Amino acid sequence: MSITSRKKQYKVTVGMQRSWWAKIATEPDSGHPTYTDVEEMGAARLGTLTYETSSTDIEGDDVTLRHFEKFLRGTFVAENTLDELTVNAKIYGHAVDSSDIEHSNQNDASPFGCYAFTQPLIRSGSDDVVWRATFLPKISANPANEAQNAATAQGGQINPGYNNITFTVSVDKTGDWRLRKEFASEALAEAWIMDLLGVTTQT
Repeated sequence: MSITSRKKQYKVTVGMQRSWWAKIATEPDSGHPTYTDVEEMGAARLGTLTYETSSTDIEGDDVTLRHFEKFLRGTFVAENTLDELTVNAKIYGHAVDSSDIEHSNQNDASPFGCYAFTQPLIRSGSDDVVWRATFLPKISANPANEAQNAATAQGGQINPGYNNITFTVSVDKTGDWRLRKEFASEALAEAWIMDLLGVTTQT
């Protein structure tokens, strides 16, 4: 009998409709976090999820007897239209003073939060749209990857830049790193996200 261990990396690109970020307020021992400072991140454009797993195969008699695969870490790159300094400061742990100046300090630390988004899907052989809601319960922004696509002007038209945020994806105290559910309408998908965020009115 032999044991083979390896690491695998997966990369998934998703189209997004709307997205939200919120700061973790508490982390109960037996449940998902609770949240505060919910921010709608404007029109969501594109998300790229990359995650790494550790897999182990127990082999004997030239066959795989057991297979185990465990989530190790992940990153999620979100591209959206919102690029306000006050929201940026919340996500990256910067400060905004009374003169509305954002201060990026060497001692800043990105707070843990969550990121959620809706995604329209069309099933093969059907014209009906299914709305998938995705919730990443524990993430933190990586300031080293703070970026924005450049705005361009061509032929008298301006193509605006878009904000890119790279999040580190972690497991919460339940062991979950992602929650997903599908709905018949966008409104139902957003209501599910709002319920997980603990708010009754969208901001």
